[in-house]
Amino acid sequence: MSVAGSPEVGERIVYCTFSGMRRAVEVTAVHEVVKNGRPGFDGVDVRGNSYWGYDDQILPDDEAYRFLMAGASDGEEV
Repeated sequence: MSVAGSPEVGERIVYCTFSGMRRAVEVTAVHEVVKNGRPGFDGVDVRGNSYWGYDDQILPDDEAYRFLMAGASDGEEV
C-alpha cells in the first residue's frame, strides 16, 4: 500500500489509534467513507477483535515493519 492510497482486503497493516497506540490488523473491508466523510477500513487482529480506522492513520511500510519486528505481536497495542 502506498502512503496516499487505500489498503486492500486481506492486507496486514499497522495503524496508529486515536490514543497514539499502534495496532496490527488484517483488512476485512475498505470504505470510501468509513465515518465523518473520510475513507477508511475495517480490520481484525489475530485474537479476532474487530476495529476500524481512517486511511490516514496507517503507518508507512517501513514504520509498520519496525513495529512488528520490535517484538509486539499482531494485535498487541504498544
